[in-house]
Parts: sequence; C-alpha cells; structure tokens
Amino acid sequence: MRRQPPSECPPHQIEEFRHRVARLRRGGRTVGALLVRPGCYWAQRGHLWWRRFEDPHWAAEVWVTIEGEFDDPFYGDVLGMDDLGVLLDDFKRGVWREFSDAALEYDIEWLGVDDAARTALQEFGIELSELTDL
Repeated sequence: MRRQPPSECPPHQIEEFRHRVARLRRGGRTVGALLVRPGCYWAQRGHLWWRRFEDPHWAAEVWVTIEGEFDDPFYGDVLGMDDLGVLLDDFKRGVWREFSDAALEYDIEWLGVDDAARTALQEFGIELSELTDL
C-alpha cells in the first residue's frame, strides 16, 4: 500500500500563477508586491497499516507586502473551497483584495522573468529558483 501521496495532482487553474510575482498599485503608484505559491493536498484516510490518499485539492499561499508590511494569507479548503475560486477571479480581473478588508482593491501588474526575480529577492528575500510549492 502506498505510504506517500501520489506525485501527480489533477490540473487546476491556479497553476497558471505558480511562483508568479506582481507589483501592487493603488492610486497610480506602486505600494507593494505579491508572490503566489500553489500546492496540492491529499486527504489521508485509513488505519496506520492501511492508509490511502484521496480527494486531492488545491490551495495557494500568497505572500504580500504592502507599504512594507508582510502578510501571507492562505486560500483553499482551510477557509472554504470558494476562496481559491475568488482569488483566481480576482487575478484574472487584474486585482488583489486585502485578506482582512475585501473592499480594499489593488491593481496587479504581473512581472516578467527578470523583474519578477529581482522583486522576489528585494521584497521577500527569496530567489525564485529556490522557491518550492506548498
């Protein structure tokens, strides 16, 4: 019996934003940045000697800096399955909404490879090449 979750997850739209970096703009000026870290999770069921992995589901952690303040809200089944869908809809509309205040919106400017690497290092202190999924 398999003791590790399968290495393959069913495809999901959040993969389009895997390790993407964006500038956040409000009122015409840059106020922060965000970085997306998606991950796939499997439910583990059964007894210790007969475990199985079922029900794969996707989630995303979004690292955000706004005016120098860091936050890393988590979207997915922890907060309710609709959260990830709302996040994807916002990304496709080109907006980011504060986790604690959904009425506060920022415009998203997705960055190219070089700018993304530079911004990730400057804002989050991480090399994109070293970034892993959740």
